[in-house]
Amino acid sequence: MPRNRVVNPLVIASAIAATLVLPAFLGINETLSAVALFAVFFAVAILHPVNGITFILLTFPFFLGEASWPCFWLLDVFIYSLLLICAIGALMGRWKYEFPLKWPVLFLIAVSVIALPLNAMESLCNLWAYSWREAVSIWAVGSYDPFLRYLRMLMNMGSGACLMIVAHSHFKQLDDNEIKKIYQAIVVMAGGVCVLGLLMFYRLVPLDAERWHYLSLSMVGAHNAAVTAFAYNEQYLVHYLSLTIPLALYFVIKTGGRWSYEALYSVALALMVFMSFQAGQRAGLVSLAIAVILAVPAYIGSSGEKRKIPRWAIGLVALVAVAGMGALFSSRYDILSRFSPQTILSDPRVVLSRASLRMMKTSPALGGGLGSFYSLYDTFKARENAGLVPINAHSQYFQIVAEEGLLGVAGWGLIFSLCAIGAVRAFKKEESRERKALMAVPAISLAVWIFLGLGNTLSYVRSTEIFFWIFAGILTAWAAPSIPNLRPGKKTLTVFALVAMIALGRQAWLIKSRPMDDGFFVGFHNRERVEEGIEGRWASQRAVMVSRVKGKTAAIRMTALLPGLDKRPQKIRVWAGGQRYEIVLQDSAWREVVIPTQKPVGSNEVFWFEADYALNPKQAGISGDDRNLAVFIRNVEWR
Repeated sequence: MPRNRVVNPLVIASAIAATLVLPAFLGINETLSAVALFAVFFAVAILHPVNGITFILLTFPFFLGEASWPCFWLLDVFIYSLLLICAIGALMGRWKYEFPLKWPVLFLIAVSVIALPLNAMESLCNLWAYSWREAVSIWAVGSYDPFLRYLRMLMNMGSGACLMIVAHSHFKQLDDNEIKKIYQAIVVMAGGVCVLGLLMFYRLVPLDAERWHYLSLSMVGAHNAAVTAFAYNEQYLVHYLSLTIPLALYFVIKTGGRWSYEALYSVALALMVFMSFQAGQRAGLVSLAIAVILAVPAYIGSSGEKRKIPRWAIGLVALVAVAGMGALFSSRYDILSRFSPQTILSDPRVVLSRASLRMMKTSPALGGGLGSFYSLYDTFKARENAGLVPINAHSQYFQIVAEEGLLGVAGWGLIFSLCAIGAVRAFKKEESRERKALMAVPAISLAVWIFLGLGNTLSYVRSTEIFFWIFAGILTAWAAPSIPNLRPGKKTLTVFALVAMIALGRQAWLIKSRPMDDGFFVGFHNRERVEEGIEGRWASQRAVMVSRVKGKTAAIRMTALLPGLDKRPQKIRVWAGGQRYEIVLQDSAWREVVIPTQKPVGSNEVFWFEADYALNPKQAGISGDDRNLAVFIRNVEWR
């Protein structure tokens, strides 16, 4: 491997800070900063994929939140650009790649492919109504539209698995010092994030209220009276800190150098613990305890030096002291009460978990479909008030149960189990105590990730999901020989194919037999009033609505209200009950389409609308209205 192409990670971290953090405070144009940031990424990634992996890990704290927030698409630009660079390098024979955990990962991806959303009919309506530009835009921001969410999650999983291959294949060629430098840069970046987060939280740096975000950075500094740094709430920050703390512990315990370095790492670790306690997140505090319990015995005792007071003890004392200070004086929570049985049983997550189990019972093999929890929640919730916005199940494992069923549980469980078995076996085989400590770092971080998943859906945040796949690749880079080789035979593949076909067939039957929700619509804008007593919705060029049948015929009144209809009439086509109807609007007068239905009262009828064209008033210079308008349609009137 041409090692001279691997850039010092601290240089990459400094470049990220210079092109991302500093411009935010200096007020430099966001577009220019985004271009500069990508230029930095491309410049280092083209030299060697290790630089690209390092860059993505170092930008982790700046992409903590939902994909719909400003400029979160930059993370996907980095990921897919790196994969493209690696693919070109492989085709040119520059690099060779190995696929760790090949069959378990392929099993999981295959299950995810056939785990179609149960509300796929609504998805088809959405895809029909959207233009390709709208579809790409909605996919890019991680919309909860069922089918686009399914595609988004599937692509996230596939790209994550590819990053695991890249990390595995290149990290196995790095020596211990190169890996240490990458871990060191991650800890330094985490410490810097903590410092800036505290400065923003205590208003020691100016924050422009009108410019509360910059690229993907949240410049609020606080959420619910807790430090967030660059995250959108304290929960995301705690996730990041929990996953980074095992790396900080390694350097506190294993510095083996100057006391100044030990002090620096101890301060970084203390800040991470302080913020974890200050946020009062149960999962984060439990993960912190797990990290300490696993890291201390794994990291200590390799230097061979005998001291009355080991160096690492200083860091741990600082950790305990700062944690106690944080718990007593900074947290808005009574931390001990957060762990009481009464508090845990009354947590809204219990209600969300019940909805997840109901979703799985409908389709035990594949669940409600990949990425479908949010859109199906209203169907499967009970009467209890969850108290949480049901964006996800607030548990990685209940999310898997709900969206991928028992087959998804088997796929994820297999990957987790093989990683754990391989890590333990490799740890036992390794003779060098120094290397054992270094090998334990990704294993402990992944263990923390798994425990964090008990109360958080980590795969719904792109950065934390990518962290898992990259660190799984780092773990398998040294544990691969110790991981059981599960290579399925022809009989196993045949049985899986048969089970998959049966499961897919049942999923398709459930999709077809599930009625679309009354009141569903897509391609329409918000309800508004155009005349006294007349309300309705503007439709784009294509639109769909569902109405509950209350009679033998449906009357739909509509008007175009567009300029120039005398020269360019608006032609509207309507499909319902397998029949096609057409109406031409040559002026602003109201027209009516009467559609008979053969469906019984109480069932749902689907109406599909298509216009010849849509007008954007802003683009046409008519007004500031930036919507695409084709026809104004009133509610269905049943007779």
